[in-house]
Amino acid sequence: MTVADYIIGELSKRVSHAYGLYGAGNAHLFDSVNRLGGLTMVPTAHEQGAGFMAEGHAKATRGIGLCVVTSGPGALNVATNVASCYYDSVPVLFLCGQVSSAFTRRAYSPLRQRGFQETPTADVMRPIAKFSVEVTDSGRVRAVLDDALKIMTTGRPGPVVLSIPLDVQAVPMPASPVMPRSPSEGVAPLDENKVRECVGALAGARRPLILAGGGCGAVGAELRSFAELLWIPVVRTWNALDIAPDDWSLFAGNVGTYGGKGRNFAVQNADVVLAIGTRISGRITGGDTKSFLRGAREVWHVDADRGVLEGLDDDVVPRQKINAYAGNFLSACRRVVAGWGLMVQRGLDVTWLDRVRSWRDTYDPGSFGSGLEARAHSTVPDGVNPYHFVRELSKLAPANAVVVSECGGNAVVFHQTWESKTGQRVFSSHGGSAMGQGLPLAIGAALAQPERPVIAVIGDGGFALSAAELNTTRVQKARLKNLRVFVLNNRIYGITRAWQKTNLAGRTFACGPNAESGYEAPSVPDVCRAYDVPSSAYEGIPLEELLDDRNGLRVVDVQHPGWDTYEPNIRGFRPIEEMQPSLPEAEFEANMCGVPPLEGWKERR
Repeated sequence: MTVADYIIGELSKRVSHAYGLYGAGNAHLFDSVNRLGGLTMVPTAHEQGAGFMAEGHAKATRGIGLCVVTSGPGALNVATNVASCYYDSVPVLFLCGQVSSAFTRRAYSPLRQRGFQETPTADVMRPIAKFSVEVTDSGRVRAVLDDALKIMTTGRPGPVVLSIPLDVQAVPMPASPVMPRSPSEGVAPLDENKVRECVGALAGARRPLILAGGGCGAVGAELRSFAELLWIPVVRTWNALDIAPDDWSLFAGNVGTYGGKGRNFAVQNADVVLAIGTRISGRITGGDTKSFLRGAREVWHVDADRGVLEGLDDDVVPRQKINAYAGNFLSACRRVVAGWGLMVQRGLDVTWLDRVRSWRDTYDPGSFGSGLEARAHSTVPDGVNPYHFVRELSKLAPANAVVVSECGGNAVVFHQTWESKTGQRVFSSHGGSAMGQGLPLAIGAALAQPERPVIAVIGDGGFALSAAELNTTRVQKARLKNLRVFVLNNRIYGITRAWQKTNLAGRTFACGPNAESGYEAPSVPDVCRAYDVPSSAYEGIPLEELLDDRNGLRVVDVQHPGWDTYEPNIRGFRPIEEMQPSLPEAEFEANMCGVPPLEGWKERR
C-alpha cells in the first residue's frame, strides 16, 4: 500500500466524491482513486470548478468535501476556493500534488523555482486555510491526515491544504508511522453563569431580537425552539437563509445592506440582541458601522471562533462575548428557561412582535403590492421581472430542494425575494463572493445528493465564467437529472453597473451590454448547445414544467435585458435603516420606535 493508497482509502470512509483535474503532480492520488474504488472521482474542466464543487458537496451534506489538484498552477487555481471555504466555514480537504522532493527548493534558498511547476503551495495557502502543510516525510502521513480531519471540523470549521510531493505519494506506507499530534482548535468551556445572564437579559427585554448567522446552519430547529420559548423574533444574515422558513411566525426577514427596510428597522430598534453564529460583517452593518445596533442596551455575541469575538472592534458593536458552539449554547439556554419553570418574568412589549411582523410584511421587497420598490420592480422592458420570477420560483420549489445562488446583482434579487421552506438547503459562497461559483456549487450539491432536486439561480456573468463546467454536466448527465440552472440574464454586470451609476456620476464602463462597452454576455443556448446540454429560453414556460424532475438536467435562459435596479439598498456610509428609496419623513420617523433617527437624516435623503 502506497501513501496515496492510504490517504484515499481513509478518505473514502468519510466522503463519497472527489472533485479534481488530473496532472502529473497528483498522478498517484488519481490512480489510487481509480484502482481502489470507494470514492467517485469527478474530473472537472478547471481546478476552480473542482473546488467549488467540493464546497457545494460539503454545504449540501453538512459533511466534508474533497478536492484533488496538481502542482503549480493547479494548486494556485484553487486559492480562491480555499479562501471561500475559510471565510464561510466549510470543511474541505484540498489535496495538492507537488513536484518530487528532489526538485523542490531548500529552505531559505535564493532560487525562485527549482522544479518544473514548483510552487510553495503550503506557504501560499497558510493565511487562508485552517491548516496548510507540505508532507515530505511518509512516516508523518497518518498523523498529518488525522490532524487535518480533526482541524477541519473542530471549532469553527474550515479548509485544510495538504501538499504532497509526487515521490512521497508513491512510496510504501510505513508499517509503524510516527504519531505526533498537532493541537486542534476547540472552544472555551461554556460559562453557565454568562448563559443565565444572557437569557435573563433577553427575557427582561422589551424589544428583544436574535441576529442569526451561518454558524447556526446545522441547528436551525434548536434556534427556533429557543426563540419560541421567549417569543423573540429572528433575523437572518446572508449565510443563514435556511435556518428558518419564511412562513415561521417569528421570522423577521433578512438584514443588512441588501436586506429590506422592515428587517433593518427591527435590528435598529431592538433593545437586547443575541448575535449568534455571525461575524457581523460589513454586509450586515452597512457603511456607518458605528450606528449599527445603536438602540440596543445589551448585545450578546456568541460564536465558536474566538477570532470573530476578539477581532471585531468593540467600538463598532459593544458586546458581551461567549465562545461556544451555537448548538451547545442554545441547549444551555433552554435548560435555563426550563429551570425557571413558571417563574420566568417577561419584560416583552407585546406590540413589539406585531410591529416586527408588520415591518416584515409591509416592506417585503418581493411583495410588489405597494411602496416605492414595488413601483420600481413592477415592469421590465423586453423581458421577465427578476424579482417576480425568483419569488414565483421559490413558491414552487420543493421543500426538500437544495437551492444555490451566485454573487452580484442576481444574488441581491435572490436574497431579497427568495422564500425559504422548512427542509430546504439554501446557500452561496458569500465570504469570498467569487463570480462563477453558482454552477459548480450546484453540480457538487447535485452529485452529492442525487435524490434531492437542486436549483441554481445564477447570472449571465457567472455563467460566462463557469461555462466550461457544462462539460462536467455533459459527462455526468446521467447523475444530474435533479439539476435545474436558471440564468438571470440581463446582459450586463448588473451590480457593477448599478454601483457605477450611483457613485461615478452616471458613468458606466466594462460592464455591458455590448462589445463596445467592454462586456457582452454569451448566448446561453449556443453555449449549452456546444456542450450538448439541454437548454430552454424562458418565455412564459410554466415553471412547474421546468421543475418537473422527469424532464432531467436543464439550463434555462431567463432574459431581462438592461436591468440594474436593486432596491432597497444602502447608498454610501449611512445607517442601515436609511435605505433607498427614502420613505416619507413622517413614515420613517414613526418606524424609529426604539431609537431616534441619526442627526442629518433629512439632508441625506
